[in-house]
Amino acid sequence: MHLGTVRSLVVLAGILAMNTPRAAKVRSLVVNGGFDRGLLGWEGANARTVPRESGGQCLEVRGAGGARQDVFAKGLSGTFTVAVDVEASDIRARQPAGYAFAAVYQLRGDGQLAAFHDFVQIMRGAPWQRRSWTFRIAPGVEIISLRCGVFNAEGTARFDNWTLVGGPRAAELEEVMGPRSFTGAERGRVAVFREPGFPAGPGATKPERLAAIMRPAVESVEFLDADALADPAVLSPERFDLVILPYGENFPGTARTAFVQYLHGGGDFVSVGGYAFSTLYYREAGPGWVPEKTTWPKNSPRPWPRKTRCWSTVDSRGRKRAPHRRRTPAHRTPAGDATPRRAESYNPPHSRENGAPKSVVPGRKAGRKPNGKHNCP
Repeated sequence: MHLGTVRSLVVLAGILAMNTPRAAKVRSLVVNGGFDRGLLGWEGANARTVPRESGGQCLEVRGAGGARQDVFAKGLSGTFTVAVDVEASDIRARQPAGYAFAAVYQLRGDGQLAAFHDFVQIMRGAPWQRRSWTFRIAPGVEIISLRCGVFNAEGTARFDNWTLVGGPRAAELEEVMGPRSFTGAERGRVAVFREPGFPAGPGATKPERLAAIMRPAVESVEFLDADALADPAVLSPERFDLVILPYGENFPGTARTAFVQYLHGGGDFVSVGGYAFSTLYYREAGPGWVPEKTTWPKNSPRPWPRKTRCWSTVDSRGRKRAPHRRRTPAHRTPAGDATPRRAESYNPPHSRENGAPKSVVPGRKAGRKPNGKHNCP
C-alpha cells in the first residue's frame, strides 16, 4: 500500500472519529449531586462536606442528622431512578430502629406525604457502594425530596454522586448533566420585578434604582411585571441568572408556582427589604392588590358562607377575641429529620370539607344569628 494511501486513510479515520456522535448525556434533576460546590442546593443538620479518598468531595454526617434536597416535580410523571454512593462506619443504634439511610419522599402540593421509601439502610457499616432505586411518581406529587443521614444512631455515614433521572436505569454522575441551564452570559443576566401599583413593604427599594446599580456589573437588566413573573416561559434559568425582588416581604401570589420552579431549576434571587414571601398579594378588579388573607381561590370551598366577608373579632359584649383557629396535628417526623415539623396543610374549622353546616359563621355556634353590628356585610 502506498504511503499516500495510508495517510489518506488516517485522515479519513480522524474525520470519522470527529463526526461520530457521542452518547448524549441525560439530565439529572439533582443540583450539585457530587458536592463539589459544598452544600449548595442542600440543607441539613450535623452535615458537612469533606474530601473523598478517590478525589472530589462527599457529604459526611456524624451522629444523628442528615441532609435533604427538594426537587420540583410538578408536571412530571412516569418512572424515575435515583442513585447514590454510600459508605458507613461504626453505626450503633440508640433505639431498635437506628441506621444510616438514603430515602426518597414524595410530597403533594399541600405538603402532605404521598409516599416514601428508604432504599438504603445500613445498621453497622459498609464500604463505598453504589445503591439505586426505581420508582413511579405518585399522582399529585409536586416535590421529590432526597434525604440521607443517620437516624436514631451514632456513627459516620458519607454520601456522594447523587443522580435522579427519568427511566428505569441508574446513571453515574459522569453520565449526566445538571438541571441548571446557564444563560451563557459571562457577567450574568438579571431580572428586576417591577409592577406599577404593587404594594411595597417597609424596606422596599425602587426597582429603577436597583436596575441602575446592577447595570454596570452585569451583561443585561430586564424588568418583569407580575404576569411575566408568573409565566415559566419567561421566568426561566435559561433567560435569567438572578431575579431581584424589590418590594420587601410582599410577593404576587399568582407567581408562586413559577418562581418555585425557577429556583428548583437553578435560578437565584435576592430579596430587598425583607423575606419576600411573608405576604402574598392577589389582583382584584375593585381594590387592586389585596393580601391573601382577604381573598379566597375561585371555585373552592370557603371557610365561611359566601355572603360573609370577614371574621368577627368582637363578641356580643364588645370584647376583643382572636379568630377561631384549629391547631394543626403534629406530622410524624420522617426518618432522618433532626426535628419534628408541623403539617403544612390546613382545612379551616368550618369548611364544608370538615362537614360543618353551610349556615355556620366562623367563631359562632350553629343556630345563633350573627351579630350584624360586628360582621362585615
